Amino acid sequence: MATYVLLPGFWLGAWAWRPVADDLRGRGHDVHSLSLTGMGERAHLARPDTDPETHITDVLNLIRYEDLHDVVLVGHSYAGAVVVPGVADRMPDRISRLVFIDSGPLPDGMSHLEFTPPEEQSRNAELVRAEGAGGGCRPRRGGSWPPKCPDCRTTRSNGWCGCRCRSHGPPPPPRSG
Repeated sequence: MATYVLLPGFWLGAWAWRPVADDLRGRGHDVHSLSLTGMGERAHLARPDTDPETHITDVLNLIRYEDLHDVVLVGHSYAGAVVVPGVADRMPDRISRLVFIDSGPLPDGMSHLEFTPPEEQSRNAELVRAEGAGGGCRPRRGGSWPPKCPDCRTTRSNGWCGCRCRSHGPPPPPRSG
């Protein structure tokens, strides 16, 4: 059977993979789902210097300390675009297959945000200017919080996923005045 490492995308934790992990385990596979530093139930560990290197190291450490081999590395959204390729570059001898869910690897030197429309890039830049405190990626204004993912709109998982979504990093400091 295969060994899977499942990585969630923005705002999500390892819990987002629970139905998939349960199904894979039921089929006899070894499954490890991981919440990246500063996300999900590990949101309290975020610091201003938490970055993709931190997340790549999270996964490298899991693979190394659990002594995993022939790993099917699965990344959703941000984890697929940024973390999965970084891990695969550093531990190719431990990875058997890469799987991208709602994602794909980014070209070298490109940011995840560079693939958003210009108006969204401007909105994000304004949020950083207005609320930035050296770290954190907050959800878009005007949307629901927690953000709804496609699975939250289905009867089977309604309310299970979205209620656990968390912003990346600590909240901005209180404003004076």
